[in-house]
Amino acid sequence: MIPSFKKNKKSNQSKILVILGGIFILFIFIVIIIADIKMYEKKEKLNSKIENLKNKIEDIQARNNKLQQGISNVNDQKYIEKVAREELDLQKPGEGVVSFIMPQTQNQENIVKPSNIFQDWMGGLNNSWQWIKDRF
Repeated sequence: MIPSFKKNKKSNQSKILVILGGIFILFIFIVIIIADIKMYEKKEKLNSKIENLKNKIEDIQARNNKLQQGISNVNDQKYIEKVAREELDLQKPGEGVVSFIMPQTQNQENIVKPSNIFQDWMGGLNNSWQWIKDRF
């Protein structure tokens, strides 16, 4: 009877060790999964920042190209004449300039503002309350 007791004690200890080992491995597995998810989120953030910066670079390069083109046109006589006529309203001697006058927009006073139903309702209640107070 004594030998079987020692055998059961050893088998119980080995079962406990297997269970503890399994729990430890499961814990490690969960920690790795959580770390992987955090890395994935960080990677996505960085990828979006990279795309944003690429778009900014493209915009700046397009603006740079436009400025370079403007610099190259500074000495072009046709470009200077075009800018003088269109933006500065200059003319050659003997030429007439035609200007188109756009109609003025409505004044802010003439624009009808949409009414706020709640404010109208509260104003009506306030007027009624004032009328009641004045009567009594």
